[in-house]
Amino acid sequence: MAQAIGIGGTFMKSANPEELAIWYQAALGLDDFGDSNTGSFGISFDPGKYPLGSYVQWSISSNDTIHYPGKFMFNFIVDDIAGVIDRIRKHGGEVLRTDFLLEGVGTFAWFRDPEGNQMELWQPSERP
Repeated sequence: MAQAIGIGGTFMKSANPEELAIWYQAALGLDDFGDSNTGSFGISFDPGKYPLGSYVQWSISSNDTIHYPGKFMFNFIVDDIAGVIDRIRKHGGEVLRTDFLLEGVGTFAWFRDPEGNQMELWQPSERP
């Protein structure tokens, strides 16, 4: 069957991609951040390291959604949401909300990067 079988990547623009890449590396604890095959800066995540029960979701929201103000928002899976929030604050990111728990799914937080892009953190719930 001819169909999409997953997300192959997410891409964004920046006035200073190298500087923003360095910020994300420091604030989110990313390693192996370097040149991508698109001529920009990027990282490949290994799905084998994702917590059991986590997944990649793609969805389309109405323009009046309350979940994010821009045209897009990326969701980063994290292993220690409180620790990542501390890193974001330490590196000058604006933390917007840290206390959203969706029962059976996990804990969420929102932040803005130095260019004002709103992003989301997700620490999945423990699975039996």
